[in-house]
Amino acid sequence: MFGNLFFARGGHAARRNWMRHSRLMLALSAGGLMLASAARADFVNGNFDATPAFDGWTHAGHTIPKVIPTFPPLTLSDLGLSSAEVPANDKSAVLSAGNDVTTGGQLTWSDPVARVHTSDNGSGRGNKASSISQQITIAAGDVDVDGKVHIRFTAAPVLDEPGHPEEEQPYFFIEITKADGTSLFSTFNFANQAGIPWKKEGDVTFTDWQAFDIALDPAQVAVGDQVKLTVIAAGCGQSGHTGAVYLNNIRTTNTVSGASLWVTAEGPDAVRKHTNPDGSTDVTYTYTYRNDGSTTVDNVTVTPSMPQTTETTPVDTSLVSIGNPSTSGASCNGTAGSTGAASCTIGRLAPGESGTFTMTVRVPAGTAADSLNNGSYPIAGTAVPPLLGPLVKTALLADMVPDLGNLPATGLIGQSYSGSYSCTNQGSTSALSPTCDVSGLPQGVAVGQCKLNVSGAVSNWSAGTAVPPAGTVTCPVSGTITAPSGLVPEVTTGAGNDGDTTNNQTSKNVDVGGPDMKIDLSGLPKTVALNKPYAGSFTCTNVGVLDAVAGTVCSVSGLPAGVTPGQCTSGSPAKAWSAGDPVAAGVVVTCEVSGTVTSESPATVQGVAGVTNDVDPSNNVATQALSPVPTAPNLVVDLSGLPGTATVGKGYTGSFTCSNTGDADATGSTSCLATGLPPGVTQGACKVSPAGAAWVPGDVIAQAAVVTCEVSGTPTQEGVTTAVGTTGAVTATKDVTVGAAVTPPAPGSATPVPTLSQWGQALMAVLMAVAAVFTLRRRMR
Repeated sequence: MFGNLFFARGGHAARRNWMRHSRLMLALSAGGLMLASAARADFVNGNFDATPAFDGWTHAGHTIPKVIPTFPPLTLSDLGLSSAEVPANDKSAVLSAGNDVTTGGQLTWSDPVARVHTSDNGSGRGNKASSISQQITIAAGDVDVDGKVHIRFTAAPVLDEPGHPEEEQPYFFIEITKADGTSLFSTFNFANQAGIPWKKEGDVTFTDWQAFDIALDPAQVAVGDQVKLTVIAAGCGQSGHTGAVYLNNIRTTNTVSGASLWVTAEGPDAVRKHTNPDGSTDVTYTYTYRNDGSTTVDNVTVTPSMPQTTETTPVDTSLVSIGNPSTSGASCNGTAGSTGAASCTIGRLAPGESGTFTMTVRVPAGTAADSLNNGSYPIAGTAVPPLLGPLVKTALLADMVPDLGNLPATGLIGQSYSGSYSCTNQGSTSALSPTCDVSGLPQGVAVGQCKLNVSGAVSNWSAGTAVPPAGTVTCPVSGTITAPSGLVPEVTTGAGNDGDTTNNQTSKNVDVGGPDMKIDLSGLPKTVALNKPYAGSFTCTNVGVLDAVAGTVCSVSGLPAGVTPGQCTSGSPAKAWSAGDPVAAGVVVTCEVSGTVTSESPATVQGVAGVTNDVDPSNNVATQALSPVPTAPNLVVDLSGLPGTATVGKGYTGSFTCSNTGDADATGSTSCLATGLPPGVTQGACKVSPAGAAWVPGDVIAQAAVVTCEVSGTPTQEGVTTAVGTTGAVTATKDVTVGAAVTPPAPGSATPVPTLSQWGQALMAVLMAVAAVFTLRRRMR
């Protein structure tokens, strides 16, 4: 029954730690025998019927502390037992068929049993404890048909109930370890622990016999490994009370001789969400019953009580539905909504026969329990007394989830802003020590009184006050936005028993409207040239939704030497603007820069825009690197002004040019020369633009200036000459053809004219040709 029970105190963290340490679950064993030929280790004297008593077992006495030092304990060392054994404190014994007198004879047994410690208060009190243990080596025959090693036994605790604090109550503890000390399973149970079907006789609490079926993780336990079972029972830490646990039929086998029944249940390990709008939670269990004996059993019944919560005063769940068993002729009955036990009539079960049925129960809304215990579903039959199934413990967890849906997504500086955020417990139990906090609200906005709404009942709420399942904490926010800080409000929630921390945060962008000055330097040329003019502009735009009215700035620094900002204008039509002037929403301020660059050093221009309460300071600053461009003159000679023909003895005039098409003046060793001119033709004076001043070699040829040089003379010799123009290292050529001088005709000479006889001869020849063609055609006919 207590196979996966852990101590209720300690909350969600303790639950997680317990689950990590135990690494086990109570499992339904599959039916069937292992092959007879398979080797089996099993426990020696697991029925405690051998002689001497405790043959195969080690038993010892211990002294316990007043308070268990590590609570709830997960390993034997957490109990704080005395390091040395105390033989006088060992009260364990093997008993023949009988009963426990401290239970008023209600707890009985028909076969030998082991009693760990004693229920006799006179001898068992005084900070005493007893233990028994046995180590076995796992053999192939110990592996069940499901591939796991099962350790099975029945147990019944009998514990005084003095009402002490939980860590000082009488208790029993069971642990399974490997030879290297690794803990494979542990369970700790104290007197009157909530959610357990205790019976009472005076100050003594006890239960019926319970079935334990501990399936060891095959990833941790293999054939050849050694495992050790240790069982401890102890009195109270205040020394005045005792406790015991009875054991029988400790084994790894699946079946036993004689009449025997077995029942188990399976349910969820944890429930993190309530299933119904009112906060109640439906949980479904699957029950498996089996005849694990060697004889048929008649009149088999299973009586599943409603699971209980683990609150100080346990609360019964109510029945939602119960299905009929799978074996022929079996049936289950129960009243929906009732907290009373259901009943299942199974009838006859043959050896090895088994079946299942399901039952769904409802955990009431408003529960604050940390778990749901299902451990009261006894199976019984003719000649088989009731046997409780192992406890199925389901963790009930809170799940606080935040919501910002009612927080406005926009606001304006200087105007009122109001809304709310909320945190809802979507879990299956009350959220303990919950929080519901917000950060990042716009400046000037504050949180008001939070309210808790549970099924329409509203009350004030403060952090730490429990929130029942389906309960919602709603916190109003309001105020006048004074500055654009905190534009991404975030709500963080949670609880000490929150089962899902992945959904404890949410955020929402809130667009706080206001002035927003944005700088733009794209109008500035990215290159500069020494001694060259530089001109451009930068802009500052109010991209916000409100006018910029105070503290406006639009400026640059780091301009190249010789370049300065000029006039700024804004609006349309443009009007002069200076720092501090207002900039309406959507309006652009444009500022010119100009000058002549006087340094070749690189420059990085930084622009700054801004306004009081600027909603987005991230766009207030921009930079742009200006790269210097190397400058050099580029001289080009052009001979197109020289005529391409000339005549001996006739005057010849023309010109050629040398132009500076580069981006710097040409200085030093300048030239503009034409050679190879026709004999008799020479280069004359040169002038330079734009003023037409006289120019001689060596003078400056400024950027874009053109030197024009005249050539003239009278060619004296015919022929072709190649004129070569040179400026610096650049040349150009042009051929000039000089023709011979033309001799004029002698005075009085006449031009011959054809005579009449010549004209007549020509005409006669034509007529004769025509006549010949005509005669030829007539003959052909």
